[in-house]
Amino acid sequence: MADFEVSDIANVGVFKDVPGFQLPPEAWTMGENVRFMSDSVERMAGWQRAFPSTVLTGNPIFAVQLHTPTGQIWWLYASATDMYVLNESGIETDVSRAANYSTSPYWQSTFLGGVPIMNNTIDVPQFWASYNLTTDFADLSNWPANERCDVIRAFGPYLVALAPTIAGTKFPHLVHWSHPADPGSIPISWDETDPTRDCGKNDLADTESGGILDGLPLRTSMCIYKEHSTWLMRPVGGQFIFQFDQFLTRSGLLARNCVGLTGDGAYHFVVTQDDIVVHDGSSVTPLLSKRMRRYLFNQIDDVSRTKAYVFAHPRQKEMWFVYPEAGHNTVNRALIWNYGASSYGTIYEADYTYPYTALGDIDATSPATWNSMMGITWDTVTGSWNRSDRRLPVGVDTLNKRFLVHDSHTLRDGADFTARVRREQLAVLGLRRSGDPIVDFKDRQFCRKIWPKVSGGKIMVSIGRQDRLDQAVTWSPPIEYDPATSRFVDVTAVGATLSVDFFSTTAESWKLFGYDLELGGGGRY
Repeated sequence: MADFEVSDIANVGVFKDVPGFQLPPEAWTMGENVRFMSDSVERMAGWQRAFPSTVLTGNPIFAVQLHTPTGQIWWLYASATDMYVLNESGIETDVSRAANYSTSPYWQSTFLGGVPIMNNTIDVPQFWASYNLTTDFADLSNWPANERCDVIRAFGPYLVALAPTIAGTKFPHLVHWSHPADPGSIPISWDETDPTRDCGKNDLADTESGGILDGLPLRTSMCIYKEHSTWLMRPVGGQFIFQFDQFLTRSGLLARNCVGLTGDGAYHFVVTQDDIVVHDGSSVTPLLSKRMRRYLFNQIDDVSRTKAYVFAHPRQKEMWFVYPEAGHNTVNRALIWNYGASSYGTIYEADYTYPYTALGDIDATSPATWNSMMGITWDTVTGSWNRSDRRLPVGVDTLNKRFLVHDSHTLRDGADFTARVRREQLAVLGLRRSGDPIVDFKDRQFCRKIWPKVSGGKIMVSIGRQDRLDQAVTWSPPIEYDPATSRFVDVTAVGATLSVDFFSTTAESWKLFGYDLELGGGGRY
């Protein structure tokens, strides 16, 4: 018998488009609700409620954090018909305009010189004139009365309306920008016919690329995303004010909200119609080729894909793409790109059901104070008590009317979840002197022991086998491994390929640094 060591298990990630027998030993074929760190694979932390004593009035579908001029941290959230503000104590105030809003499944926000602006695509965009809980949102002043827009974004001192509807007619290729606003104020005009103002309109000419879906600033440009192309809007001054150049001629956006800024602010993370890419406005890097591309886009429900979105998790150097699986009409899955685990980044997955997730600075009063920790044990709280990196994702739970702070608990809103990392179709007999694995399908592999390198809580370990590559893996019953008391797991498996499965279903946190297999020849076929 000989030991076969598998290490560096966090540097490659998960592959779904490549058969397991073609992958290096340190690669994985499944990673569910785990996180790939620089030296290990660990159970992903959970989330708990922010403002645990507050019951929200509305069913939130969108949220954004506000930093007031006096240094307070508030949360603005929208339901399908109303807008509310939560102060630092979790006290809620309705700040909707006097007239009722049209029922809309979609809201988006932007900030122009500190002024919050909200848009639901149906009503006139809204602005909040003062960070005052006695002041309601109101229709954006000086906005064209007969105009609505799919998306409105701040770009320097300008507001930019994308794909507007004017007098009932949709203009899917049109970009309409305002006169520049003074700091702390809103634009005084949108009239592009007034020669004394710097307003303007521009049609993006490639109509065959579909309509405009979204836009987001990056450095000195506004990136405008159509279905099948990407444009750059750059300030040039003079008569034209902005210059429009086609950046990507065959790559656009899957749906609105499917582009986000990475946590370091350097790149756009973009889910296109058939890939996920990152770019800096100059060069583009595809992320899924030969890893997950076919698998992912076969998974997404075509009817409900407009509900997909992305968000950043800066502390973990992750970008999350949240989407509905085929057959689902709401989001239920997330594909995660970790750009800090290795030079090329790693990919893994998670269960995720929240229709929107915002990024916020979480202070000592939200989500956890000493009083709010009653009934919670130290074992269930993740991370350190006092942290300097406060930016965390906050999921919006529409059904249960609550906000949920990531990486703040070992449970997910009080519920256990399964965390699993699996490698199928290992076909190894040992290592060559060069360190390369010896692969030979003519010989059967016999495994009798697994030595998991685990710290933290208990995990379950299972061994699988195949005699032919077209067969399903036959798994042994899982065996509990406790790193405090166990050294190895006794198993018995003989096959042309072997598979290993490490998972847990309880709230204990754990880290896997690698594993050894005790292998021997099982005879030739």
